[in-house]
Amino acid sequence: MMSAWKREPSERPKAAEISIMLLQKRDEISNFTEEGDPAPSAVEPAKNDALEFCLSDEEPETKRKCRDAKKFFDESRFEDAWVAVKPFVDSNEATAEGYYCAAMIVQNGNAKQEKDAAKAREWFKMAADQGHPEGQYWYARHLEGSGERDEAFKNFLGSAEQWYRPAITVIIQAFKEEMLGQKKNIVKVKD
Repeated sequence: MMSAWKREPSERPKAAEISIMLLQKRDEISNFTEEGDPAPSAVEPAKNDALEFCLSDEEPETKRKCRDAKKFFDESRFEDAWVAVKPFVDSNEATAEGYYCAAMIVQNGNAKQEKDAAKAREWFKMAADQGHPEGQYWYARHLEGSGERDEAFKNFLGSAEQWYRPAITVIIQAFKEEMLGQKKNIVKVKD
């Protein structure tokens, strides 16, 4: 079993909220009982729900399958990745990782899929919209290729802010080019 402290950081506040809710519920119930003890029939279901959440190793199937797809993709097991993520992508229920994996597969023509830049761009956007750094980077590449430089820069920046190295390189290069461009203008003005 997994303890509440080993859960992902985003799940810890949920466990804390449930604990606070249980304490509040206990106080409410104890105000209405003669002895001041909480009525077991009212507290036990909420307590069990909180314990089940904190101790459960279960996670939504979508998240698990999309995470598996990313693992398979990283191991170059493209067909396994495609099988894991395809149902969720088709039903628009994939996680950011799922959309990213699916986009990379169709962009590169892996897992016997034909290359499809339009579908890859759509799925990179879905990943980018969920804040996935690699999804933001590749969506920005697609935007850049179609001349949408301002939107591309925003996505490169969002990816770089999450320390995705290729995006950081692009941002640094963009600033260097801007600085050189300004220096060239200054030199021309002086001539």
